[in-house]
Amino acid sequence: TMARVSDADMVADLGAGDGQVLALCWRLAKARGGRGYEINEELCEEARKRLETEGCPANSYIISNEDVMGADISDCSVVFIWLQPWAVDMLADKLLSCICDNGARVISYQWPIKALDRACRTTTGVTETMYLYERA
Repeated sequence: TMARVSDADMVADLGAGDGQVLALCWRLAKARGGRGYEINEELCEEARKRLETEGCPANSYIISNEDVMGADISDCSVVFIWLQPWAVDMLADKLLSCICDNGARVISYQWPIKALDRACRTTTGVTETMYLYERA
């Protein structure tokens, strides 16, 4: 996939919804762990059920019902985001720190992260609605 997720990766999903992204990271790459952050409690429950159904290890794949602004993603090597542009802009410094300090790969679905364009190598996905940001 565009993010090149492997079994060595810790994955964060900001705006995790029903857990599809983390489930795919487990199913396709056996990523060593994943944390989903979702503000909607009903979606959190759906995500937890999906991860359990997929056989994701409960101790290393966690869904948190919390605002993404407080999410600790400092140890994540892959960060997926599907948030409104204003929310992504508010997270830009945190995302840039992950990229520069950890070599993380950040994937934004739907909207580009303009603040990262200047500092990172940017790749547009085949649908032109996925953006990958990584060290230049």
